[in-house]
Amino acid sequence: MPGFASLRCPVRFAVLVGFALAMLAAYGVAGADRVLQARGARAVRPLLAAVAVAVCASWMLFSPPTITAYRAPTRDDLSPAHRWLARNGGGGPLLELPVDSPMYLETSRAMLVSTYHGLPLVNGYTGYIPPGSTFLMLHAQQLPSPGSLQILVDCAGLEWILVHRATGVRRDAWRRLPGVRLVREFPPDPERRERDALYRVTLAPSGPCPGLLDPSVTTAGNAAPVVAEPRGALSVALPAALPPNREQSLTVSARNDGDEPWPATSVDAQKRFALAYSWRPAAGGAATPWRRVLLPRDVGPGDTIAFDAWIASPATPGRWVLHLRAGQGDEPDAPLLLEAPVDVVGGKGLAGRSAS
Repeated sequence: MPGFASLRCPVRFAVLVGFALAMLAAYGVAGADRVLQARGARAVRPLLAAVAVAVCASWMLFSPPTITAYRAPTRDDLSPAHRWLARNGGGGPLLELPVDSPMYLETSRAMLVSTYHGLPLVNGYTGYIPPGSTFLMLHAQQLPSPGSLQILVDCAGLEWILVHRATGVRRDAWRRLPGVRLVREFPPDPERRERDALYRVTLAPSGPCPGLLDPSVTTAGNAAPVVAEPRGALSVALPAALPPNREQSLTVSARNDGDEPWPATSVDAQKRFALAYSWRPAAGGAATPWRRVLLPRDVGPGDTIAFDAWIASPATPGRWVLHLRAGQGDEPDAPLLLEAPVDVVGGKGLAGRSAS
């Protein structure tokens, strides 16, 4: 419908609701005015209008909305890492981590700072995000992961990675990740507390990336068929116990026993074959929301893929069941399923086991 194309997300329909409420309020005011005129109470009309204005103004005075202002950095406020990149970046594409959502404050800040250092930026924000960009950002959130790094190199030509506020587990994983070299650590700008770590990507491209702009094929150039009912198996290597509320890099394996390939690197979210995980208390209760994990490559018939997945443990200690689901789309009709119980405790488990 003409005009509705600008409503690019469902929340924009609040404009129509606000307009309808304003019209209904106008009808109510007009009706009250007619009643007052019929009863000869014209002098009361200005008084009621003043009371209505006072009521609305009192809400703003006594319960004002909370608005937080974020300072935009200028050239003089650039962090040491950004100053170094402005002099030595050489025009190579840069990725800044972490990638935040849904407000995209960190991403917007990175876009602003890019006008100073002049490097192409892999992560950015726009109201009309292309599928290829969303696909790359999902893999950026899975770093440090060898498979995701390869996809970012092949599809975006990634040369620099600037990591802000890395957790201890991921900071150690960055140092062990093949294909990157720590250039140096920089003190942060005054608004940040953690030190910035700058990595140079040394991983060579493995091939072209035709599917980034063509949703009919995967980024590896394979066809993206509809997998109506996947056949195969999932397994995960779990430690004897997990610490609460902490990320762990767990090795997940997926075997394709069907006759069709799994298009895991499709930029189309409905065609993409992906993994998701959720936690449920063993004693019963509400499960945590499903969180998506992308596979680093397509999986052909008879093929098995093993990859590292960053999985955050529950915040509450106790006996939990890890639910894994693999399938095509966000809500697959017939997914592969795996349930693996594990204890979430304050200490660190020493032994490991495997669930399948």
